[in-house]
Amino acid sequence: MADRPNTSGGAQTTLGAPGALNGFVARLNGSLTSLEQATYLGGSGNRDAAVAIAIVPATGTVYVAGVTNSVDFPGITGGAQTIPGGGQNDTFIARLNAGLTTLGQATLLGGTGEDRTMDMRIAPTTGDVYVAGRTSSIDFPGTNGGAQSALPGGVEGGFVARLNASLTALRQATYLGGNGGNEADALAIAPATGDVYVAGNTSAADFPGTAGGAQSVIGRVDATSGSTDAYVARLSADLTSLDQATYLGGSNRELLTGSMALTASDVYVTGLTDSTNFPGTVGGAQSVPGGGSDAFVARLSTDLTALHQSTYLGGTGVDTAQDLAIAPTTGDVYIAGLTVSPVFPGTAGGAQGAPGGGQDGFVARLSADLRAASTGCQ
Repeated sequence: MADRPNTSGGAQTTLGAPGALNGFVARLNGSLTSLEQATYLGGSGNRDAAVAIAIVPATGTVYVAGVTNSVDFPGITGGAQTIPGGGQNDTFIARLNAGLTTLGQATLLGGTGEDRTMDMRIAPTTGDVYVAGRTSSIDFPGTNGGAQSALPGGVEGGFVARLNASLTALRQATYLGGNGGNEADALAIAPATGDVYVAGNTSAADFPGTAGGAQSVIGRVDATSGSTDAYVARLSADLTSLDQATYLGGSNRELLTGSMALTASDVYVTGLTDSTNFPGTVGGAQSVPGGGSDAFVARLSTDLTALHQSTYLGGTGVDTAQDLAIAPTTGDVYIAGLTVSPVFPGTAGGAQGAPGGGQDGFVARLSADLRAASTGCQ
């Protein structure tokens, strides 16, 4: 889109090249009534996409991460990795000022395979930048000395990488996964300890670190079906040790399609399940599936050794959770996602009590213990 509104005065005012596909970043006022500034972000390639954003509270500095195949991605001079890794795609991370008028620094991150970022977080105490995703690169940079230094199974693994705040140095990276397909989709950082929590999907029956976890073995029953379980893992802040991991899933497919969030005592994750025996749903807000594919929400202990509670969330159609947030005062859990169910649970009395037709978004509020559903709305 060569005419994206309000890019004049932005860090990058035009597409990286005619016909290029670039990412963009935009800033609106709090009431969403005014677009204050926007900027393109990308080079001359056809695959620059921004997929994750994080803001430093004290300064307003904006970090953006995504995927690129541009050899001329802007701002990478002086970055931790200044040339493409040689594969289909690399990850990029970029730092902009709060006004989106200046690109302070960017860097590439990747090896000779395909590297794709899925999430990013800023460590609250150090300012270090963590990114997670999936890679097929056997030479992903910085994994030497990491918790898992080699690509699992030589196929596809998750990755987690830690860069300094200025994006000029890759401090450490690690693969994450077993002998099968693996990806890291969501990140969270414990404020007190700096421990790094990672959630994602795996088809590997030998995912590392699950011994002693809340679910120590994979839930799927057909190893040839390609079905995946969700997983949650906890790594040290420096990414040199995998302290604990756990599977999360039933006998059919699970996908970690949403995000994750931490409280002082719990880890919350959300996604999609086709399993009629998803673990821990007894006593949950919705203890049985609605039919088709349902969203799920799960609450685990911070040491990942116990699944405290989980719940289905959905009607008779396909329902998928996309994001999750915890209310800081009440602890209520808010879920946003997509649904094609004609009747979504809890929508009576909601802001929109009936579907609009086709696929709708939904927002739902659950209690902190996941045992009581509050208002949901389509």
